[in-house]
Formats: sequence, structure tokens, C-alpha cells
Amino acid sequence: MAAPFEAVLITAVHTASAPTLVASALLAGAGQGLGQLGGLSPLNSSVPPGRLAEANAALNVGGYVPAGILPVTVGYLSDAVGLTTGATVFGAVLLGLAVASGLVVLTDRRRAAAARRARSGRRRRAGPPRGGRGGPAPRGYTGRRQRPRPGG
Repeated sequence: MAAPFEAVLITAVHTASAPTLVASALLAGAGQGLGQLGGLSPLNSSVPPGRLAEANAALNVGGYVPAGILPVTVGYLSDAVGLTTGATVFGAVLLGLAVASGLVVLTDRRRAAAARRARSGRRRRAGPPRGGRGGPAPRGYTGRRQRPRPGG
């Protein structure tokens, strides 16, 4: 969600288009809402109920402090270098942060998956799973349906 917001914001500022600016605001709001949902969902499932309020407060501080500091900083930057340059720098910085955050998440997921595989003692095998197409049949498999035996 982040990349469309930055692109639309930069386009809105460079073209001085109010409808495009409104579209960028809508995308930013949707991104903020999805980010909040994405943070609260795992929080609710992994934090004990007695500590949920504390964890929610920490999540809100971690989310809303940057959301408040960034626009104020861009305001000062825009006063110094102009609105177009300030908004372009803001969009580029946010885009860079979004890409870096995405790479961190992907790396962390891969690392976690490798750790789970290592703990379970299983390794990834090439090819289809056993008993599937191309692999050996499970022991005792005859290929025919078993019929129920009479009387038992």
C-alpha cells in the first residue's frame, strides 16, 4: 500500500492537482488503517490478556509518534526548500522505508521458516511428496479399493 501513496503524492504536488492530492490522502489513510490492523491482529493472538492494554499502548506510541513527527518535519523542510521538493523528498524517504521494511519482513519470514524446518528435523526435498505422482507408493498400498469384510 505504501508505494502507490508516495507515487500519487509526488504526482499531486508536481501537477498541482487537488483530486490527485485527495487520492493520495485516501491511500495514506487506507495504508494507516491496514497497518494498524496488521499490527493489532498478531498482538491480540500472541499477548496474554492481562498485558494486552500495555502492548496496545506500546503499538500505538510506536505507530503514531512517527505519523506525527514526519509531517511536521516535512513542513519545516518545505519551508526551507519549497513544497514540491519537500513533498518529493518525503515521498522518496517513505518509499525507501517501505521497501526496506518489506525486505526485513521477507528475510525474517525466510529465516523463521528455515528455523522451523531445522527444529522439526525435516529438510526440503526436491520433487513430489512420497506417495504422490512419481514417488514410491506407501507400504501396503495395492492400488485397489478395500471392500468391507462381511460380518465385521
